[in-house]
Amino acid sequence: MKYIIKPLASFLSLIVFAGFLSVAPVTVTAQVKGEAAGNRVKATSTEAVAKNFCKSFSVLADKYKKNIDEQISKLEDKINTEAKNIQNDRQKFDDNLDKVKQNWGKERLNIYNKLSAKATTDAQKQALAIFKAAVDAAITARENAIEAARTAYRQGVDRIIAQRKNEILQAFSSYKSNLALVLQQVANNCASDSVSLTNIRQIYQNNLETIKEARINAIQTIDKIGPKIKELAKTRNAAIQQAIKTYQSALQSAIAALKAAFPQTNLPKAITTENNL
Repeated sequence: MKYIIKPLASFLSLIVFAGFLSVAPVTVTAQVKGEAAGNRVKATSTEAVAKNFCKSFSVLADKYKKNIDEQISKLEDKINTEAKNIQNDRQKFDDNLDKVKQNWGKERLNIYNKLSAKATTDAQKQALAIFKAAVDAAITARENAIEAARTAYRQGVDRIIAQRKNEILQAFSSYKSNLALVLQQVANNCASDSVSLTNIRQIYQNNLETIKEARINAIQTIDKIGPKIKELAKTRNAAIQQAIKTYQSALQSAIAALKAAFPQTNLPKAITTENNL
């Protein structure tokens, strides 16, 4: 039995998306006019730039804060949407599987009825009862083992995705906190005479670059989930294959015993080919 989670590819692409989200720095320039020798010329004054930077920074700081909040919100929405898609796909799979099981049950009952019609002796009737019990027990054991493997796989995937989500959001949350500190430092420097106006903007840009690199590094150091999910799938598939193998072995033994009780009878094709049981 195969089980493929389609949204996982989307979720992996989401991780890449998160790595590139950033708050782009705003370059503030100011031009002042000066007069020299009776002519009006445009000149850029370092001090004027610094003063203008401090004057307009409160507006820029608000834009920064709004920008990072919007990006975090979009990231959370995208992660939650992909998680919901995974759950929806699982439900569709389970619903389809239930329908298949119901069809198998109907086919199996039909086979039992055909065998009952062929059981004319007490020995054959007893052999049929033993056969039915053995097949039903084998099917129950198979389904329980497969369901356990599938549940363990899904729970493992959920844990990995949840951890990945938390780590990514934590990286952005830390960046948001660090950004608030950087912005506050600019406000403090602009209000203080202890820092040269010409250095305020440069200090700000250096600090902003530092926290951006820290966020990128934090995301890059988060373990990739692809290999972990593949390992879970490998474990699940191995458990399913073992369950099927054990079931087939029990079924073959049950069919052999049944055939011995019906030596001169043509049994239903499904019995001889082990289909729909």
